[in-house]
Amino acid sequence: MGSLGASGASESTDFAMKPAETFPLTDECHHYQGKNEVPWDIQKYFSQRYSIFSLYDEGVYMTDDAWFGVTPEPVANQVANDMYGTEAQKHILIDVFGGAGGNSIAFALSGRWSRIVSIERDASTLACAQHNAEIYGVDPGIITWVYGDSFEYMDKLVNHPEELHPDLRPDLDATVLFASPPWGGPGYRTDEVFDLYNMQPYNLDDLHKAYRRLDHALFLPRTSDIRQIAKLAPGERKIEVVQYCMEGASKALVAYMPGTSTFPREAEAHSNSTTAQKPSANMAKDKKKGGADSKKARKAEKAAKQANKGEKKAKTKQAKIEGSDAEDVDLDEVLEEYRRQQEQFLKVTEAVCESPPKARAASTLMASPHDSNSLLLFGGEYFNGSLAQFYNDLNIYNISRDEWRCVTSPNAPLPRSGHAWTRAGNPNHVYLFGGEFSSPKQGTFHHYNDFWRLEPATREWTKIEVKGKDKSPSARSGHRMTYWKQYIILFGGFQDTSNQTKYLADLWIFDTVNFVWHSPQLPPAQLKPDPRSSFTLLPHDQGAVLYGGYSRVKSTVQVKQKGGKGGQNQAQRNVLIPKVHDDSFFLRMIQPPTDANPSTPPTVRWEKRKKPANAPNPTRAGATMTWHKGRGILFGGVHDVEQSEEGIDSEFFNQLFAWNIERNRFMPLALRKPRQQKKNAPEQRVGRRGRAQANEDELLRQLAALEKGTSLEDADDIELEKKEEVPDEKPVKEMPVTMEPPHVRFNAQMAIQDDVLYIYGGTFEKGDREFTFDDLYAIDLGKLDGCKEIFTRPVEDWIESEDEDDDDDDEEDEDEEDDEEEDEDKSQQLYTASKRKKKQDEAPEVSSEPSETPSETTTEEDDTETATSVDDGLPHPRPFETRREFFVRTTAEWQEILMTNLRWKNIQPESLTIKEIKTKAFELSEEKWWDSREEITALEEEQEAAGIQEVVSLAERGDAGTGGPGARRR
Repeated sequence: MGSLGASGASESTDFAMKPAETFPLTDECHHYQGKNEVPWDIQKYFSQRYSIFSLYDEGVYMTDDAWFGVTPEPVANQVANDMYGTEAQKHILIDVFGGAGGNSIAFALSGRWSRIVSIERDASTLACAQHNAEIYGVDPGIITWVYGDSFEYMDKLVNHPEELHPDLRPDLDATVLFASPPWGGPGYRTDEVFDLYNMQPYNLDDLHKAYRRLDHALFLPRTSDIRQIAKLAPGERKIEVVQYCMEGASKALVAYMPGTSTFPREAEAHSNSTTAQKPSANMAKDKKKGGADSKKARKAEKAAKQANKGEKKAKTKQAKIEGSDAEDVDLDEVLEEYRRQQEQFLKVTEAVCESPPKARAASTLMASPHDSNSLLLFGGEYFNGSLAQFYNDLNIYNISRDEWRCVTSPNAPLPRSGHAWTRAGNPNHVYLFGGEFSSPKQGTFHHYNDFWRLEPATREWTKIEVKGKDKSPSARSGHRMTYWKQYIILFGGFQDTSNQTKYLADLWIFDTVNFVWHSPQLPPAQLKPDPRSSFTLLPHDQGAVLYGGYSRVKSTVQVKQKGGKGGQNQAQRNVLIPKVHDDSFFLRMIQPPTDANPSTPPTVRWEKRKKPANAPNPTRAGATMTWHKGRGILFGGVHDVEQSEEGIDSEFFNQLFAWNIERNRFMPLALRKPRQQKKNAPEQRVGRRGRAQANEDELLRQLAALEKGTSLEDADDIELEKKEEVPDEKPVKEMPVTMEPPHVRFNAQMAIQDDVLYIYGGTFEKGDREFTFDDLYAIDLGKLDGCKEIFTRPVEDWIESEDEDDDDDDEEDEDEEDDEEEDEDKSQQLYTASKRKKKQDEAPEVSSEPSETPSETTTEEDDTETATSVDDGLPHPRPFETRREFFVRTTAEWQEILMTNLRWKNIQPESLTIKEIKTKAFELSEEKWWDSREEITALEEEQEAAGIQEVVSLAERGDAGTGGPGARRR
C-alpha cells in the first residue's frame, strides 16, 4: 500500500490507478450450490446466503475470504437508504473497500448517486463484484471499478490527483466516502466493548487519518467503543452512530463522521428528488379567465346536445340491434345505454344457467378465493370477423356440480375485455382495473381507468373512487395485476387510439387498507422492464415476479419508390414491428415501518433476473401463465416470423410447462396414463373435493395420533367423527378424458383450484380467419393423468368483411375446409406446431410433426447454473410417493426445521400447540413436494419404463434383515 505519512499502514505496492476493465472469474471465485461443497469455516455463512445476497441462486459468486466481510443485503440496503439524506450537492460516493460488491450494489440501486467508485485490491474478489453487479441489473455506467489499494488511492486523490486517471479525480466537495474495513484483532469476538485501536489490519487511527478530510461513514463491529469514535468529532460538530439489526439482533454500527464539509443526517430523505412547481399567479388568472369563457361555451354545447339527444339514442339502439356498419357510433352514448339497462336490476341475483357462457376472448378467469369449489369468469369480447360484442356478465362455475350460474347486478363494471383482476392477500376480495371497449367494427376504442372490488361471497361490486389527477393509473388494457400483503400491484399494458398503440411501463401499487394509489418514483439508473403488455406477473413472498410479454417497437426499413425518370430510389420508412419479450424481473418490496404515516408507500426495486433455464423455445406470445405453489404453470402461445410485408408465418403451441420461480427453471409437463393405485381408502384421490377432504382427514388422524402418543403409522386406524354428507343436487356427468392437451391456441384463460388446472377458451388463427374456442378443460397437476373435457362447443363461422374479393374467399374457404378435414383425421401430438399465412392466396397445412423441444436444446451452461431441489438440504420426496406418505416419512425432520425457523424469528416453539406445529410442518412438506414435482415425475417415468411401479423401503416397513426362502427374489 502507498504511504500514509505518519500512519504507515503499509508499504507502497504498484497498483494501477485507473478504471479497471472487466475481470474474468477465476478458480478462487465460487458459487457453492450445496453445503457439502463449502469449506467448514464458512458453512455458517453459507447457511445465511440468502440474507447476504437474496439473488444468490441467480449465480452470485464470492471468494472464500469474501464470505467473512460481505455486508448482509438488508443491512446494506438500509445503510444506502440512510445515506440518501446526504447534502444534495454531494452526488459521488467512493466505496473504499468494495469487496464482493454488496454495498456498492445497494448504493447503485438506491438511485441517489450519479457515480460510484468501488475499490478492491484483490483481483478475484473484484471479478466477483463486477459479476454480482450484473446479476442485480446495475447500470454499468454507474459504478467505476478500481483494482488497487484504497489507502494509496486516497493519498493520491487528496495530495497528488494528477497521478490518477482523469476518471478517478472526482470533485472532493461533491464526494462522500463509505468504508467497511476488515474486522479482526485481539478481543474482536470476546470483548463486550471492542477497542478500535486494536482492530486489524487497519485500526481506527489508520482509517481516520486517511479519510478525515471528507465526509465519511465507517462500518464497524457492533461492540465498538463509541467513546473512541466520539473523540474524533471535529470542533463542535457531532458524530451520529447508528446500530443496524436483523431479526432483533444487532449486526453492526455505522459512524457517520463529518469531514471538512457538512454531513447533515437530519436532511430530508428525498432532498435531491424532483418537486412539482407551483403555478404562478398569472397562470392562475389565465386559468380563471379561461374557465369563464369555457362556461359560456359549455352552455351552448349543452343546448345542441339536448337537440340531438333523441336522435343519438335511437341511433345507438339501432347499432346494437343491427350491428351498424357506421363507424361514427358514439361510444359514450353506447356505454350510457348499457349503464341505464344495468340500473334496471334492483339487486344482485344469481340464477342457474342452462348452458355455459357464450364464447369470448380476452376475459378473466379466477379460482374463487372464497369458495374452493368455484371458478369466476368475467367480461371478454367476441369478434366474428365482422362485428365485435363485449360482455360484462359474471359467471360462477360450480366444480362439484358441473353447473354454471349467471350473476346480474345493478352496479357491475361496464362491458369490457383486456382488463386485469387479482385476488387480495387478505381479506378475500377481488380487485379489477381497466380494460377496453370498441365500436362494433372496432374502428374506435375506449379504454377504462375505473377500479372495482368484488366480494366473492355476496357477488357485490364496489367502485373505488380515488380523486385527484395523476392519483391513479391511466386508462389501459393488456396490463397485469397481482397482490403482496395489503397491496395490489399493477404494471404495464397499452393504450390503443386506432391510429397508434402506446405501450406502458409504469408501476402502481394500491394500499387496500388506506385506499390510496402509490406510483413509486424509481431511480433513473435502475434497470426496469421495458413497456409491454400480455406478460406474466406472479405473486412472491417478497414482492412479485414478471416474465415475458409483447410489444411493438419502432424500426426503420428500406422501401423502394419510383424516381423522377421512371427509376427506383431507396427510401427509409419507420414502422412498428412486434417484439416478444423473454426476460424476467423481480420486484422486491419492503413494507414501511409500523409507525410510518399511512400514506407512506412501500419501498420497491426492480431487479433483473437471468434468462430462465430451459425456457420454451421458440419464444412465444400469448402464452398464459398462472401461479401454483411457488411456480408458474404455462400453456400455449404463438410464435410469429415475419417473412415479408405480405404475410406472416406462425406456429401455435399446446405445451404445458412449470416454471420454478425460485430456481428460475422451466420443466415440461407431459400427460401420462394413470398407473394402478393401491385400494387403500385414505390414499385414494377421488375428485377435487374428495382429494382435499382426504388430505384434511389424513392430517387430523396424524394429529390425533400425536396427541395420544401413538405412532404415526397407526394413524389410519383412528376413527374420526363423520360429518353429514350433503348430497349433490344432481349427479355429475361422466366427462371424457384424453391423453392430449387441448388444441393449439394462444391467450387461453387459466386458473388453478385445488391443484387442478382449468383452461378456458383461447384464440387460433388460420389464414385470415380468427377462431375463438368455446371450451373448458381440467388437468390434475398432481397426477397429470389426462385432460378432462368439461365442455366444448363448435366454433362459430367466421364472417368475411365486405371489401374482400369474393372469388378469392371462395377458393380460400375450400382450401381451408380441406385442411380442416385433414386436421381432424390426424392424431394430435403432445406438441403440435400449426402454421398460418396471412394475406396469401394459399394457407399451408397444419404441421403435426413435433419440432425440437426446449428440453432438447438446453445448454450445459443452463444445467450448471440452476441448482436442483435436492441440493437445498431438505428432505426429498421419492418416486411414487404421495404427499401423505412423504410427510409421514419425514415428519420429525420437518418439525425440527420448523422449530429452527421459529427460533430464527425469535418465536419460541413452546408457544404453539402440537396441532399448530403439526399443521405448519405439513405445509412445509407440501411446499417441498410440489417444488420437486417435475423432477420426481421424470424419475417416475424412467422407472415405469423399466417396469418399476413402486419404490418401497424394507427398513421403514420393518422387513430389514428378513431371511427365509425366496428372500433374495422378493
